[in-house]
Amino acid sequence: KAFASGADAVIVDLEDAVAPEDKASAREALQQYHDSAGYQPIWLRINQASSAEFVKGLALCRQLPKLAGVLLAKAEQPADIERVYQETGLPVIALIENAMGLYRIEDMAKASGLLAFSYGVLDLCNDL
Repeated sequence: KAFASGADAVIVDLEDAVAPEDKASAREALQQYHDSAGYQPIWLRINQASSAEFVKGLALCRQLPKLAGVLLAKAEQPADIERVYQETGLPVIALIENAMGLYRIEDMAKASGLLAFSYGVLDLCNDL
């Protein structure tokens, strides 16, 4: 439905938008969509690097070679951005969603694979 609206890009959120008990089925559904004839490239938002779901998100990205890129939730350090890029080969948008990410933004700006920053306004304001 999102592509039918004329959107230039679509982000699928596997982080906060999906309850923990639903993440496995969401990954399965995304794999099915990726393999379908109607697939259009999407950006995938994965959990922050300190989360147990992060590794599962990276594994999924490796299984979806036609992704447009990856959004890294709650980015806090350059190594996390570089890991996403090295393991997926995809451009990374790092989401600044907490004070630590904001504090380290200059260092993260130098990370390999970083395409852009974006802000998670509600999480950032809440943390600040």
